Amino acid sequence: MANQESLETRIDKIIKVPLISSKLPVSPLDFLVASNIGGLASGLINPSLPVYFALGTLAVFYTWILGCGIPYKQKLFQAKKINFLETFGADIKHLNEMPLEERAREESVLIQKVNDEYSPPSNNRREITEKVEEVVTAFLSGYTGERVETKGKVRKNNLIGKVFYPFALGITNPMDGDITVPGGLGVMEAGTIAHETAHRKGYMKEMEAQVIAYLALSTSGDKELVQSANCDRLLYQMRSMASKRRVRIKNIQNSGLRDEIKRDFLKCCRRGPYAALMRTAITPIYVLRMKLSGQKNMDDYSKGFTNFLYTIGNKVT
Repeated sequence: MANQESLETRIDKIIKVPLISSKLPVSPLDFLVASNIGGLASGLINPSLPVYFALGTLAVFYTWILGCGIPYKQKLFQAKKINFLETFGADIKHLNEMPLEERAREESVLIQKVNDEYSPPSNNRREITEKVEEVVTAFLSGYTGERVETKGKVRKNNLIGKVFYPFALGITNPMDGDITVPGGLGVMEAGTIAHETAHRKGYMKEMEAQVIAYLALSTSGDKELVQSANCDRLLYQMRSMASKRRVRIKNIQNSGLRDEIKRDFLKCCRRGPYAALMRTAITPIYVLRMKLSGQKNMDDYSKGFTNFLYTIGNKVT
């Protein structure tokens, strides 16, 4: 792994990726969805109104693509990316299976670690976002020699998330880099923002984004970010050992975690009837998208991530 002290000396190029959508009060994609819904509803009032809505939607779509999407993608295409196999000796297709007993050992060590080192997380979204952006940028630049800066806000709500992905902890629009991460995640918030920030920087595979987020935060030296990285690793280890959500929740409740961390973990696992319904409906489509892009399945988040750390010899002490 790159020495954190040498990161700045290796930088030979700075790429500033424009995040125009994140500066707007409303996500352009939300506006497009809302206008389509409005167009369909208006047809009940006047048959000619949907035509005007459609024309307006088309105009907004082209403005969004030309003004937000293309500038974002153009800059990302200029940036170097980490080759995981060459850099770490592991990638999605080259992983060693972590033995069950090692998973249990790591879970036990992490529970003790996060309990002992707990400190209340900050509720300052802007401060967390800025720290995460800098840490992830510095981590990646240590391997590529390029600072790929993606400075932009992280939304707390959007229409797409509430309607189609109410079960997701975070969402990144790959067309323009717009990120949404709901508030109230506690110790999981910085890690979730880091995962989405990796997506924003062009690492769209889930396991790769999770690896980048964890390694960047865990080596940052920032107490809050390190805590979030450890909690991320622990929760994904718990998920890998219990595929059923009901069992997972019970394991968290009986884990011996301090109440503050347990509460945040349960928030990430529990979901209402509508969120559960949408997860059931969306998951097959999402898994297909993952496979078409060279990924495996939803296990990439948990087993893939923890297998990766095991393969490269990244142990918790």
